[in-house]
Amino acid sequence: MPKGVLGCHKGLSHFLQWQRQTFAIGPGDRVAQLTSLSFDVLLRDVFLPLTSGGTLCLPADGDEADPLTWLAQARVTVVHAVPTLLQSWLAGADAEADLRALRWLFLAGEPLSAALVRAWRDRFPGVAEIVNLYGPTETTLAKCFHRVPGELQPGLQRSGCRCRRRRRWC
Repeated sequence: MPKGVLGCHKGLSHFLQWQRQTFAIGPGDRVAQLTSLSFDVLLRDVFLPLTSGGTLCLPADGDEADPLTWLAQARVTVVHAVPTLLQSWLAGADAEADLRALRWLFLAGEPLSAALVRAWRDRFPGVAEIVNLYGPTETTLAKCFHRVPGELQPGLQRSGCRCRRRRRWC
């Protein structure tokens, strides 16, 4: 039986304002929309660039075959993804993809391992600051966040999650 969660405009508005301010998302940003139309995070992917004066980047049919090349060609600066998707990108990554335009890589929805972060950084050194988002759908997209530091400890990166609403450590 499908379940639904009632979201409200206020929660989405608060999230978008928080993300724009916290990560300086603005008119120069190009945000990838990689989410299914039936998934609640579609709202974030669409409205973040539209409310910040940025550009919404939509892949064309066939671009999913080589997503990193598409991100490079579209000069995407902001990506939201789940760790499993990032893992699949790295497995088939084009070593020539120039992702230097990518400023933010937001990951959510699943545990983020230090091994995956290292794999990304080994393949694309200096590309994108990685931010781990956490929160159930009921909290409108994310409740806590963690900027993944340069020096990683083995295992899951759970400690240091900062609450976006109260701006304090959870």
